[in-house]
Amino acid sequence: MGWALRELSSVEGDGRRARYVSELVALSPDGEEIRGTGTLAGRIAEAPAGGGGFGFDPVFVPEGEGRTVGELGDEWKAQHSHRANAARALLRNLGQAR
Repeated sequence: MGWALRELSSVEGDGRRARYVSELVALSPDGEEIRGTGTLAGRIAEAPAGGGGFGFDPVFVPEGEGRTVGELGDEWKAQHSHRANAARALLRNLGQAR
C-alpha cells in the first residue's frame, strides 16, 4: 500500500478515485453461468487510518463516507463491500434463473 500512496502523493481530487470490483459466478450442473458483480466506489486517502481489514482498506474511503474501510470495520464491510454487493447480486440472479 505504501507504494500506491507514494505514486499518488502529487495527485489530488478526481485523480484519487478508486473502485473495488468483485465478480461471483455460480455454475449450474448443465454449465450455465450465473453471475453477480459488486462494486464499491470511493477514493484513496492521503494516509492510512484504521486497523481493520486488509490490503487497501486502511486507505480506501467509500463514496458517502468520511472514514476508511479500515476504520469502518467488519460489520460495515459485511453489508457494503464489493464482495457483499456481488453476493447479493448473485442471489438475485440465481432467483431469476429458476
